[in-house]
Amino acid sequence: MKKIVLVVDSDIEIRKFIKSFLEEFGFEVITCAFADEAAIKCLEEADVLVTGLVLIGTTGDQFAEKAKKIKPGIPVLILTSYPELVPDDHFADKVVVKPFDVRVVISWLEKVTG
Repeated sequence: MKKIVLVVDSDIEIRKFIKSFLEEFGFEVITCAFADEAAIKCLEEADVLVTGLVLIGTTGDQFAEKAKKIKPGIPVLILTSYPELVPDDHFADKVVVKPFDVRVVISWLEKVTG
């Protein structure tokens, strides 16, 4: 059974890129531009959340906190070009700095999805 990854990022090109390589590695991908009600509804289906840090109207860390309250135990990966903005008490299980090596993301996803 394919694992479902929810990708939330305000940049359409980043969403397309992430979706493309995740699907190549056998994941099913749901994408959202905003960390809004639609993204929250998609959490119910998702096995993993991959989010940018800088989102419209919120941050990836704030969305990660909300996601873990809604779906405790969901693994969260934050991808960011601004690691200095990631709070020390972030709610992500892993933070990866952009530009990133696709193999690092895939390796982590395979580990957390078993």
